[in-house]
Amino acid sequence: RLIGRLRKAGASAGHLLFEVTESARIDNVPALARTLERLREAGHAICLDDFGAGFSSLHYLKHLTVDFIKIDGSFVRNLHEDNASRVFVHSMAELARGLGITCIAEFVENAAIVDELRALGVPYGQGHYLGKPTPGLPRPPAGARRQREPE
Repeated sequence: RLIGRLRKAGASAGHLLFEVTESARIDNVPALARTLERLREAGHAICLDDFGAGFSSLHYLKHLTVDFIKIDGSFVRNLHEDNASRVFVHSMAELARGLGITCIAEFVENAAIVDELRALGVPYGQGHYLGKPTPGLPRPPAGARRQREPE
């Protein structure tokens, strides 16, 4: 039904990115996984938002096929001053890279954070230092899309 509504509204594939807030309570992960897979098959991208903020991050990442993760700002805002934040962001970036998922850092507020993110291999960021949000987020290469693990 959702895909039919999107088509009827004129939403073209490749122009929408659906975000699932990782910190939200999800009661039926298999049903959500099926919905997200249908959206991906229709050409839309999926992002797991606020990654690392909840207790289910790895569970969701294992069972949901996503194109992007957005590292929660609580790990990014003091990245340039806090070694623990650097360790967490580095680990999340490596995890994403290993799974073929593009990583985005939230709350990029100064040049020092940008430098840290570059050093840690985080390719994208969002925050006031970088400017206002704009359309046209690049899509990962089709070959980089990860398949959901069988249940």
